[in-house]
Amino acid sequence: MANFIKIQSKGTAINNIGSYLINASSVLTVLQMNQTTTDIYLEENADEAQKTKIVITHTATGTGKASMKDAINNALTASPGGNPSHVDLPAGISVTNIAFVTT
Repeated sequence: MANFIKIQSKGTAINNIGSYLINASSVLTVLQMNQTTTDIYLEENADEAQKTKIVITHTATGTGKASMKDAINNALTASPGGNPSHVDLPAGISVTNIAFVTT
């Protein structure tokens, strides 16, 4: 299992361009919310009463194509030998926004 997964964002805002590293051991689950949004739910810290999730906005996955959820899960279960595991985006999908949200 990878220690970190790496997701590349092509967002237009200056604070949303480039690579994001996510600690793989803190990921509880990945949910594809719709064709353009995928949520990564993270473990709660003992100090926090709030839950944290990462909301990834991306171009549409289309019907019958590989999903963003599958791409993230593949990266989480990869064995890259100490290097970050890159999330290989399905063809035609690009990440347009990554937001960290507490609920």
